Amino acid sequence: MAQRTLFLLLAAALTMIETRADPPKAHVTHHPRPAEPPPSTGSNMVNIAVLVVLGAVIIIEAMVAFVLKSSRKIAILPGPAGTKGSSAS
Repeated sequence: MAQRTLFLLLAAALTMIETRADPPKAHVTHHPRPAEPPPSTGSNMVNIAVLVVLGAVIIIEAMVAFVLKSSRKIAILPGPAGTKGSSAS
C-alpha cells in the first residue's frame, strides 16, 4: 500500500512538473463570421434604368429644340416677292 501511495505521489509530482514546463496556452474560440449578404442588384438596375430614361429625355428634348429653332429660322428668312416669308405686299 505504501508503494502505491508513493507511486501516486510521484506521478502527481511529475504531471505538475510537466504542466509547469509547458508554456501556458491561451484558449481561443473561433466564432464563425456571419455570411455577408450578396450585393443587391435591384438598386443597381433601378439606377441604370433611371439614367437611360433621363438620357433619352435629354436627347429627345435636344432634337425637338433643334427642329423648332431651325423651323423658326426658315420662317423668318426673307424670301422672294410673293412667297410666305416676304415682307413686300
